[in-house]
Amino acid sequence: MVSTTRQLVGYSDDPTFDRIMDELGWLAGAWRETKEQAYVTKYQVLLRALLEMGWDDELDVELLLPDDLMPTEYFARYEDE
Repeated sequence: MVSTTRQLVGYSDDPTFDRIMDELGWLAGAWRETKEQAYVTKYQVLLRALLEMGWDDELDVELLLPDDLMPTEYFARYEDE
């Protein structure tokens, strides 16, 4: 049995935030490989949770899904600007 570990570099002081960001990246990558809706659904739930936590930054491009698959709440933050 092979065991692997990940070294977390450049993460914040909030482990919940870090896990969500890591999972968003994994889900976005999995969707790009498979185009399965299940990844989109989980991605949208996690991103909405992140926004509800008060996060208001932009996602790195590798964490994004196509615009039509992103939750509307993500882009709604920019409508008032």
